[in-house]
Amino acid sequence: MKSIRFIACICLLIAQFQLSAQSFEGKTVMKTEVVDAPAEMQSMKAMMETTMTTWTKGNKSRMETTTPFTGQMITITDYDKNESVTCMDMMGQKKAIVSSIDQATGAPAMPANLEYKETGNTKQILGRTCHEGVGTVKTNDSKTITMSVWYCKDIPYKNAQYPSFSGMPMEYTILAQGITMKVSTIEIEEMKVSDDKFVVPAGYVRTTQEEMKKAMGGSK
Repeated sequence: MKSIRFIACICLLIAQFQLSAQSFEGKTVMKTEVVDAPAEMQSMKAMMETTMTTWTKGNKSRMETTTPFTGQMITITDYDKNESVTCMDMMGQKKAIVSSIDQATGAPAMPANLEYKETGNTKQILGRTCHEGVGTVKTNDSKTITMSVWYCKDIPYKNAQYPSFSGMPMEYTILAQGITMKVSTIEIEEMKVSDDKFVVPAGYVRTTQEEMKKAMGGSK
């Protein structure tokens, strides 16, 4: 289903930004909401809306989210190991899907045709001044995904793929396939984070994306 592929794409884009905030230690909470959608997808709004909690410390981060579509999903990234692990409970089967990180960009691989520019606009989010950047990506079927990102320079942030981002992304608006989604920071707290947060929970079996495709009967 196109709608399911779109949801997966949005989750990947959000994770890529969240997992790159290496210079910040603490917790952020973000809320995803559907601002606009075609009439035929109104019934799926609840499946696309969620709250994401991310803990970040040094070169490690952990993002937790729960949706009716994916259930609970935990993504743990370790830049020192060049590894990102996505933990999913699929009908009772707990899988920890391991993938490598593109070290040249400092984030999971992004589309090569991504175009990014600064707008010069600013606004206040949670009492902090944020600056706007806009990214555009053409999909394989010649459709366009546009994302507006507001970031805060007061919070250190490291991402070699987006050198203009000299601060933590605080809000995104994503437009794709006629659906507009907004991801907003509703809480941010600088705090000490336990190393236990970056350990894959017990009971999850490590696997790869290729092995998952084979198990589900997908193409190699």
